[in-house]
Amino acid sequence: GDAPDGPVMDVVEAARAASTTCPAWGERSSWRHAYNLPEDIDGPPCHTRLPELMTTDGWKKLAEKAIIDYDVEKFPFRDVFLQVLLHCNEDKSEKQANENEASMAGETMQHKQAYLDSRMRKREKHNAKLNAFQERLRILPLGHIHIAASELESSGPSKNCRSGNLKLPKGNFNRLLMRRLKPVYVKFIQEVVAPEVARYMGGPASCSSVYFQSVPCLRIAPPSSVRATHPHCDAMYYHQPGQINFWLPLTRTYGSNSLWIESSPNKNDFLPLAVLEGQVARFYGNRCMHYTIPNDTEHTRITLDFRAVPGPLFDTDYELSREPVCHCICRMFCFIAKAQLTGKKGNRSTNVSARRILLSGQVRSR
Repeated sequence: GDAPDGPVMDVVEAARAASTTCPAWGERSSWRHAYNLPEDIDGPPCHTRLPELMTTDGWKKLAEKAIIDYDVEKFPFRDVFLQVLLHCNEDKSEKQANENEASMAGETMQHKQAYLDSRMRKREKHNAKLNAFQERLRILPLGHIHIAASELESSGPSKNCRSGNLKLPKGNFNRLLMRRLKPVYVKFIQEVVAPEVARYMGGPASCSSVYFQSVPCLRIAPPSSVRATHPHCDAMYYHQPGQINFWLPLTRTYGSNSLWIESSPNKNDFLPLAVLEGQVARFYGNRCMHYTIPNDTEHTRITLDFRAVPGPLFDTDYELSREPVCHCICRMFCFIAKAQLTGKKGNRSTNVSARRILLSGQVRSR
């Protein structure tokens, strides 16, 4: 549909703001000229030496914005997220409890008991809030998670939504979520993302491997008067030019409750992505500016986002990399996954041990 009324990004204002926080903007940039920016503002690195493959029609098609459908029963991202939320807890393992006790070996019995009593009271208070949050969430749509989250904050939902990002329960939630999501995510890469990327790059004969982000980013943006994401493109953060972005919502996204992107670099024709559960958006976030505006809807946006690079375009020693970014490699037929740290710090480049993904979906180190 048509874009709703709302603030349109001022590129000069965005550039000025980003240039104060992003070290990637420098003399090599071509963005100052493309956007006719003032002399005191540079743009992100211009990637002057692009691989020849990035001039092909296939790459140009891959870099276009697209919405891809997938089977939610085969790839139940939303269900996994919800089940982890409803069953996560902060119970300490026996090992952790023993470590806490050992750390107080030199304390008196009175001090030990006071410490344990204090820990118990804090845990009981937290668990009571967590149980109230989970009970509320059971009867609410996932898009209203911000209402349930008010149970976790003594000051109510306004404090939790102040930054434009919703805080989830403390404890083992993130660790448990990524452990449960990983098999679904890896399977999704193997069966949806890798074939999609390889198809545009000439098929398996030309593109037999696809690098992808090892762990997807989880973002939760509740109704708020604050934007969750400032205007940027990934080149500002030294991401190499062959990266393609994938944006997978777990809730309905539309209007101010979405990500706004331009259709191609320097186009400045920003529109919100309208994506449903069971769909993933693909776009060239490396050079296409994208951002959010304050979410003035009544629904929280929950998304996973990650990046993929066609094997022939992946540079394991990318000179502009600010810091190591962990990726895996997915070979579509032999199902070999290899984790690598891309880029370098100083003159040093680091590799991580290889892992093999079996057809059963298990991951083993070797």
